[in-house]
Amino acid sequence: MTDGLGIPQLPVAGPGAGIERLRVPGKDSSAEEVKKVAGQLEGVFFSMVVKEMRKSMMSDDLFGSGPEAEQYAGLFDQMMGEHMAQTGGLGIARMVMESAQAARESIRPEALEARLAEIAEARARAATEEPRS
Repeated sequence: MTDGLGIPQLPVAGPGAGIERLRVPGKDSSAEEVKKVAGQLEGVFFSMVVKEMRKSMMSDDLFGSGPEAEQYAGLFDQMMGEHMAQTGGLGIARMVMESAQAARESIRPEALEARLAEIAEARARAATEEPRS
């Protein structure tokens, strides 16, 4: 990650660290864009899980002490989360992609109204026609 001047910044493990880098795909986003964002979402989720697991450890000797220890811990959380998501994860990315695909394929309200009007018109025509015996 870099700041506005292009200077590399280590992530700080704060609440919701990493969420600000997610971009919500729009209605017209390609499947590849949705896949990328879904993978990032799963990575952020795992980073948060790893952070909470690390906080529950009895000792804090993993990264030492001092001001840079929290930055190393944040970087560790982020990298572990991304790695866990890339190696299969829990399937969160897959579920997000399936949901986005279903939303893309669903009937739009305008199309639904037009189709219902067609059905009503066809039924009205059929009702006015007399069956032949």
